[in-house]
Amino acid sequence: MEEKKNTKERVKEISVRTFTIGGCPETVYDRFIKFCEQNAKNVRYFKDEKGKLHTKEEIIYHIGLRILLDSFESDAKTMMLYEKIKNLEKRLALLEEKPKEENKNRKKIKTFGGN
Repeated sequence: MEEKKNTKERVKEISVRTFTIGGCPETVYDRFIKFCEQNAKNVRYFKDEKGKLHTKEEIIYHIGLRILLDSFESDAKTMMLYEKIKNLEKRLALLEEKPKEENKNRKKIKTFGGN
């Protein structure tokens, strides 16, 4: 069973699926293309038969999409960690304040001849 699952996972990793963005506003599409041009461009260098160096640039859209998804997921994790830290800081502040309140509420003990 585990071997089939591993095979299935490997097939998913190498499989390619084409999809279209239906109903996407032109401005959003333009932003995505611009993002991919800046962040998901692959540049290849090769020599032709005469030895002249050429460059070929290609935009890899699935890499751009992966970058966006990864950044979203990391932002969500960061926000979750931030909330946990803030809650811990509040609890710590309450614990630090508690002894001060107890000292204020304590009555002075009177002893015979003591201060």
